[in-house]
Amino acid sequence: MRITYLGHSCFYIDWNGQRIVTDPYNKGMFGEGGYAAQNVEADIVTVSHHHDDHNYTGDLKGEFKVVDRPGKYVFGNLNVEGLLSSHDKQGGAQRGENIIFKMSDGKTTLAHLGDLGRPLSEKEEKFLQGVNILMVPVGGFYTIDANEAYDVVQKIQPNIVLPMHFKTAKTQTWPITGVEDFLSHFPSNIIKSFRSEVDIKELPGQMEVWLLKPSR
Repeated sequence: MRITYLGHSCFYIDWNGQRIVTDPYNKGMFGEGGYAAQNVEADIVTVSHHHDDHNYTGDLKGEFKVVDRPGKYVFGNLNVEGLLSSHDKQGGAQRGENIIFKMSDGKTTLAHLGDLGRPLSEKEEKFLQGVNILMVPVGGFYTIDANEAYDVVQKIQPNIVLPMHFKTAKTQTWPITGVEDFLSHFPSNIIKSFRSEVDIKELPGQMEVWLLKPSR
């Protein structure tokens, strides 16, 4: 499995030949100097909610299937399941609903939390048990904040934590925080920094936080 962090909550995943894009953004949401267009080919596109920084497919290529509803889906040897959650602490009254997506090939399980806006419910926590790779928003304001994201990670105990939706040089005007607050919860020896892309041949035996730099 090869994972590339394109920026914001958007990842490109090459999973045994299946090309997956999560929460593609509209580059216009970030203004001048913001994230550039994704410009990648996709087979599967997951959309956690219909806000323009998470659902824009106009810069993607190929004949892809958009998965933007809860439920179970099968793409070859890959099972995708979406569970409805909330974008805020008022049950969606403030920012609407959010879908947590879980994907598995029977050996490795990956989850993308989208714009989860409150602590996990009991049902969501159960849904995420056994996840190996967890993509979690950490920037707060629109999503859970660094402290809440840390609590989520502690409950799920994945092998790999991939933080997302945090302030970078491309989102300086956004009211979200940088990744540093989240990282401060973890011992430095389990934090690994990479460029934009990682090739996962085997999972670490103990939990590690992998910090990827946006490629766009």
